[in-house]
Amino acid sequence: MTRTMLCWILGAVLVGACGGDDDSGVDAGTDAGTTPREDASMPEGDSGGPEDDAGEPEEDAGMDEDAGADDGGTECPTGMAGPGCDECAAGYQDADGDGACELGCDATGADALDCGEGGTCEEDDETGLRECVCADGYEGELCDTCAAGYEADGDACVLDLPPTTNLVLWLDADVPESMTVSGGVVSAWRDRRPAGTPELTQGTGSARPGYVASERNDRGAVRFDGGDQLFVNGSFALATDDYEILVAANPAGGGTNGLVSFAMATTSWAVMLDAVDADFRLTHRRPAGTTGGHVATVERTVARGPSWVSASHQVSGALDTMALFASDGPDDVAMAILPVTSAGIGTSMTFRVGRTQDGFLAGDLYEVLVYTRRLTVAEREEVTDYLRAKWRL
Repeated sequence: MTRTMLCWILGAVLVGACGGDDDSGVDAGTDAGTTPREDASMPEGDSGGPEDDAGEPEEDAGMDEDAGADDGGTECPTGMAGPGCDECAAGYQDADGDGACELGCDATGADALDCGEGGTCEEDDETGLRECVCADGYEGELCDTCAAGYEADGDACVLDLPPTTNLVLWLDADVPESMTVSGGVVSAWRDRRPAGTPELTQGTGSARPGYVASERNDRGAVRFDGGDQLFVNGSFALATDDYEILVAANPAGGGTNGLVSFAMATTSWAVMLDAVDADFRLTHRRPAGTTGGHVATVERTVARGPSWVSASHQVSGALDTMALFASDGPDDVAMAILPVTSAGIGTSMTFRVGRTQDGFLAGDLYEVLVYTRRLTVAEREEVTDYLRAKWRL
């Protein structure tokens, strides 16, 4: 029997051995018009793909189940976690659902949001995020920085007190022991410093201002009703040509509210600091009188309310200047600087709080500082930062 005949009889049994002489034009093991089939007998676990040097199938890097979690081995962005880096890590939160994880007060480790002694962790009513809410004197994300007007004293932030060089009077309504108060009425107000002088008084009961123990930022205030005043005669006066007067107050009455003044008598006024509606006005006269003099006004853009104002005069050679600065909102300052041709105001003046020639104060007086020199720019900023911080101006 020929080899060809034998292949015909045995058919597919010997197809692998007879393929070499088959002239049908079809490859052995393949039906005409079809595609090759995968051998079902392939060993389990054989990927059929490339193998490494040990004969094991190479792992497909694209199939790594952790690839989306760490981006090829890198860590998730700060605050993110999970296989796809789409979850908030421990101590972080996404209260508004925008996909951004923010620090929460319960964060730990290097990202801990520890508010410390300067703040408390509270939840925002609108966003739902928890954050540090700083106490007075502290600022920053963790309330660990002293705010303007405060200075570090160990681990605490305390008020940065004003400079005292040439400070001749310091009235502070937050120091009740510096006052004589009876029945809620103030008959005397002394310098807050240990010496306690000078002392402003009022002998007429109906002209005495009142005292409010907790009026502004939980601090006391001396309240004037539009007809009150305290004063010291003669024994206290500006002894030099230069001065700077700083006042923190809430002139609530309409029109002109007299804050402080120096005068020879009620008919001879030398220096007057007034609140005129929302603005402030400084009048400087030499010689003292009832008319004339130099006037500087600062026009503010904010409404009348609790604020600070600084009025000064300085002699420099043959040219005098007077300057007026005032708060114009929580961050801005309004100012007016005017050249004048008069000398200082002289001595033997009566100093008044709550009254000028042009009106009485209807409102609260918080603090008054009088210097016998003009402060430097840095010193003035130091004092006004102190007043802003202390009285929330």
